[in-house]
Amino acid sequence: MEKYFKSKEFGIYKLNSLSPKDIKSYYTKELRKSDIKKSRYLNIVAKTLGFQDWSSYNELYEQALLPFMYEHDLTLSKALKPEQDFSTSSSISFSVRAIADRLFLSEKELPRKIFTAYSCKIDDYGYYDAQNIFKTQFGEKRVLDSEYVANLVKRQDYVNYKEEQELDFLIPMQVHEFQPFVNLIGDTFVENGDNQDDEYIYKLYEPVKGKVEQAEYKKIAQLLKNEFRKSKKGWLEVIPFNDSLIFLKADDGSWDFIFKNLRDEVFNSLYGGYIKHKNIPSLLNEEYDFSRWLYFGHKGEVKNLKKIKEYDVWLERDEDLAEELFYKENTNREYPSSLTLLKEYYIEKGIYSYRKKTTQKLFDGFERITLKKKQLCISPLITLDEFCRFRKDGYKQSRSTHLDTLDREDLTNGDVISVTWYDAISYCRYIEKKDDLPCRLLTKEEFEEISELGIELESIDDAKFFEWSSSFKRNHAFAISKYNKEASQDLAAHLNYKYKNIQTGFRVCYEYK
Repeated sequence: MEKYFKSKEFGIYKLNSLSPKDIKSYYTKELRKSDIKKSRYLNIVAKTLGFQDWSSYNELYEQALLPFMYEHDLTLSKALKPEQDFSTSSSISFSVRAIADRLFLSEKELPRKIFTAYSCKIDDYGYYDAQNIFKTQFGEKRVLDSEYVANLVKRQDYVNYKEEQELDFLIPMQVHEFQPFVNLIGDTFVENGDNQDDEYIYKLYEPVKGKVEQAEYKKIAQLLKNEFRKSKKGWLEVIPFNDSLIFLKADDGSWDFIFKNLRDEVFNSLYGGYIKHKNIPSLLNEEYDFSRWLYFGHKGEVKNLKKIKEYDVWLERDEDLAEELFYKENTNREYPSSLTLLKEYYIEKGIYSYRKKTTQKLFDGFERITLKKKQLCISPLITLDEFCRFRKDGYKQSRSTHLDTLDREDLTNGDVISVTWYDAISYCRYIEKKDDLPCRLLTKEEFEEISELGIELESIDDAKFFEWSSSFKRNHAFAISKYNKEASQDLAAHLNYKYKNIQTGFRVCYEYK
């Protein structure tokens, strides 16, 4: 059960131990050669766990955290291993992030326990029903309602089979009927305190209404919860240490910890390991931009990290609200994807936007060109000395080792730099942050329109020179050849082709308003 935390610099780091020794060891083994300094990393860990800084955490670990753990019998010998999971049933499965989001982001009173089916033996009634072990008393076409469920769990054949198979729980319905109950938005799997009323949610949707009528399903949810309560197994005790750190303890003594804004997987970029997330410009790809925002909770558009305001994404709840909104408003529209619905929901609520930024600034050296639907300010080809300043400002440390090297002994400061496509877009991000300029590479279509207008951009009239465009797919980007347009082609984005004595340069542009 791997756990990750994120930083405002778009960093992603594992956190599977609370021991200061283990935390520092992880940095030494995994991050020593990365571009995050050890002091910065350790302070982020401390703040993630609800402490002021690393010095405070290091001190309070011995003075407060360890005594707290011993007091609640959270001994190291019983800690769950990372590969273990609190959800051991295929029918009842909650990710560690879903649990963390519910406990930290729901704004509800903290529950006493959560039922995750950990260490339980569970099977589905639907399988046995199909084998004719149980005969429904309502005929072949039975209706799923609270009366049916209440009667079924009392029937002797149901009870007998549960005992014969040594099951902790036998789901009293078909799997597809049960799955909408399996969520942590409602309280079907949560044991609240005495002062909080339970809320039950059945995640099934229909046009116009949004969610299906909930009244009957709420009664069934109560019946299910009563069945869960018959056993101590499967429940996790919720033990908060502070507002950012909570322990979860199973009946057998196994335990683990969770923290606010936890992630249970790394952010998978369509650009692979060729570029750090922080080096990707904001105007590169709309789908990527949203996916990155959804994972990190911000766009990283502010230079001062302290001023970045992160949005706490309760993913399960927001996915449910997005689905409900879609069915209410789009009775005839073809279902797109859950990610698209989520993006549309955040846009409608004013939480997220993909702004195609423009500016009224005119920067020296940029040529303003009027196209059919926009005005572009376009730079000359980027030179070696311009790119070297970028490298000295930190890119040398954050550049991926999977890219071609940049050294070319035959170049002088005035020459056009030959780089990989990933270097080119990283430079765009550098200018975006340094000058507050929403710059990017020209698209393939913009190159074509400029050519059709008869506008000559400064370039190199050489058959071995190609210029990168923003058009990208599967680690290949479209490269333009001014010398021979038919030679323009998709090139591998992580190479600079110096081994073929080819130059791959670039220029940047921004939209002027």
